[in-house]
Amino acid sequence: MRELPFLINFELKRLIKSRAISVFLILIMLVLPIIMNNLDTQETIIEKWYGTLQLQMVFLLILIPSMVSYVWKGYLQSFERAVILLKLTNRAMYIVGKIVAVLLFVSVYLFFFYVIFFIFYANKIPISILLITLFQVFLSIFYSITFSFFISFYLKRTVYLHILLIVYLVFSIYLNSPYFSIWFNPDFIQHQMTDLLFNVKRSIFLSIGILFMFGNVLLFKRRVNDK
Repeated sequence: MRELPFLINFELKRLIKSRAISVFLILIMLVLPIIMNNLDTQETIIEKWYGTLQLQMVFLLILIPSMVSYVWKGYLQSFERAVILLKLTNRAMYIVGKIVAVLLFVSVYLFFFYVIFFIFYANKIPISILLITLFQVFLSIFYSITFSFFISFYLKRTVYLHILLIVYLVFSIYLNSPYFSIWFNPDFIQHQMTDLLFNVKRSIFLSIGILFMFGNVLLFKRRVNDK
């Protein structure tokens, strides 16, 4: 476990160096809310909040396969076997470090967005809605990242990951299932976000994401043993 922080730090530095990913995240997390907020509509602040959230999540979830593919191609390259893995006492930490790094990288942008948003709208949007929203967003991001890593072991091209996740997202919005949907119809999420039973059901969704996490470790160990 002592190797994990170094691996996470290494992957974070790689992600930060990707200007394209950083630019897209800034557009999604900062520029998009500014544009939505300044639109001349009759919507209330709450309605604008949910509208912005919907667009953010759609674009963010579509971007996740690119971040996953940037740090993990779905297979081990020769220099990774010959240099990096030989220095690790627990080789499984290599894939765990990549997963955690992507999660932390996205989370930093989310954190700054919610801090800024709360400062501007502290008296207009209940803090409970912001916290519950943050919980749901992190659930979806964690699940999508672990799911994308898992699928990348089988579909090694980024475009296939994008297509699969887009299809999954479309079905998710259509089904609105608290157990399997990575995101929801805007009307559904607006009415269900603060419902206690809905949030309890989402624990099943979290459990599936954790299973994907363990599945990634198992697949990686198998890949390490492949000649």
